[in-house]
Amino acid sequence: STPAETRGMRQTRIRTAIPVEICTGGRVVEGTVRNASHGGMFVETRAVPAQGEPVSLRFSTRDEIPIELTGLVWWTTEDSPYRHARRGFGLRLLEDDVRYSAMLSRMAS
Repeated sequence: STPAETRGMRQTRIRTAIPVEICTGGRVVEGTVRNASHGGMFVETRAVPAQGEPVSLRFSTRDEIPIELTGLVWWTTEDSPYRHARRGFGLRLLEDDVRYSAMLSRMAS
């Protein structure tokens, strides 16, 4: 199935530690993608954007051309700070990206 078809279902998350630049509200902050799936990811960061805020992510790849993704902050750890080991937010991707999907496939194998 394609990412768009599976977006509504609980998806397999791949544990990661990928450094990422988070662009939101006209500023750029650093974070780490801690788990990823075709529909979204959890991003650890000290500068947690508000729920519902649009966010762009940029992460470097082996081929030197960064992957840029856009999404919405679906939930944040700020809502329940004692339930989560790390500060950050869940990002729901707004579009499918071929290079991101390929990167996930490489990490899963």
